[in-house]
Amino acid sequence: MMKLDPQHLLYAYAQGIFPMAHESGEIFWYDPDPRAIIPLDRFHVPSRLARTVRQAPF
Repeated sequence: MMKLDPQHLLYAYAQGIFPMAHESGEIFWYDPDPRAIIPLDRFHVPSRLARTVRQAPF
């Protein structure tokens, strides 16, 4: 089994690759195409969603 250390994870995330475990516990690396990018400078949280998150019901 491959060791997941912070350096490997940061490098992989910077390249758009991420690890995901399967039911067996084995870890596979994924490089999705196309990638979804959320532009944080234009991201808007609706007031009702913000209120729900602040209430921490989960």
